[in-house]
Amino acid sequence: MNQHFIIFIGIMILALGTYLIRYSGLAFHQYFSISKRQEQLFNDAATTLLFSIAVLSTFFEGRVFTDFAKSAGVLVALYLIWKNYSLISIILIATLVTTMCRFIQLNYSF
Repeated sequence: MNQHFIIFIGIMILALGTYLIRYSGLAFHQYFSISKRQEQLFNDAATTLLFSIAVLSTFFEGRVFTDFAKSAGVLVALYLIWKNYSLISIILIATLVTTMCRFIQLNYSF
């Protein structure tokens, strides 16, 4: 089977699951009462899940570690997010850092 097709199926399953989770909250909220603490725990769980996916996709490509340039770009982006830069500047600066690191790796191959 084509690898792109398998990735597409995975994305569709993830999207469908996300939609069903959101729909279930709307459909069943009249039957269940959730405290503010439980609601915060659900929000924290979703944030933790997204963060772990982001970390894994940042540092791994398949079964191997990614190159230094990708990790450096993500770390620069995290720093800029922490310093409250605008989204477009974060994207541009992180892309520039990643590109420069890859250029240096290709030309000077340490």
